[in-house]
Amino acid sequence: MIHGRAAFVFNWRRMREAVCPSATTSTTAREVAVFYEMLRRGGRAGSGRLLGEGTILAARQPSSDGEVDRFIKAPVRWSQAFMLGGVSGDEDLGRVMGRKSSCETFGCGGSSCCVAWCDPGRELVAVYLCNKSLPDPIGFAQLRDLSDLILDACE
Repeated sequence: MIHGRAAFVFNWRRMREAVCPSATTSTTAREVAVFYEMLRRGGRAGSGRLLGEGTILAARQPSSDGEVDRFIKAPVRWSQAFMLGGVSGDEDLGRVMGRKSSCETFGCGGSSCCVAWCDPGRELVAVYLCNKSLPDPIGFAQLRDLSDLILDACE
């Protein structure tokens, strides 16, 4: 969730080039989609394997189920590496992956301006990146509504 000064700081060149595991990724939607497709395929990419299937399954194991995240200050279903779908309540930020997201859906909504997720059961990867962060909760509602449109189109 980026507001005011934080948005300004995150756009500094040195910040965008920094290595921050939880932020500052600069990439294209296509590259993120290729990454999530590799995860959906159990770590396989092309004719090779980049990650073990067990590693991906471990990264998707729930570690919290709708508790209020102290930083985000909203309920989130988390695994060790991702936000999880299968929302647990109206305010759950997992809703960025859609109200109809399944419990096996995993991904992340970043700074209320982007979302990437995978639903292995639907064999679906969705990625949306934009260059403008909207104030919360408006930005997260926009991501949720976009994910809902994608899920509705797949029914």
